[in-house]
Amino acid sequence: MSRGSPQNNSATFLALLGLTAVALGLLALCALVLPQFVGILSVGFGFFFFVVFHYLLWGRWLSNRSAGQDDEDE
Repeated sequence: MSRGSPQNNSATFLALLGLTAVALGLLALCALVLPQFVGILSVGFGFFFFVVFHYLLWGRWLSNRSAGQDDEDE
């Protein structure tokens, strides 16, 4: 199957960009109304980035290790 036309990919990217802009606008509005929301949001983003970093670091290491073990088994 083909990966899709560039027009479909650009439309998807544009929709994602618009959705991100709306989400950031809503988060900014919440931060204006609730000052403590910035702290909650920063803790949430910190946790999210920690999980992503941990997944990339350990996931890549484990996938390389398991790929090496598969080669040894053959």
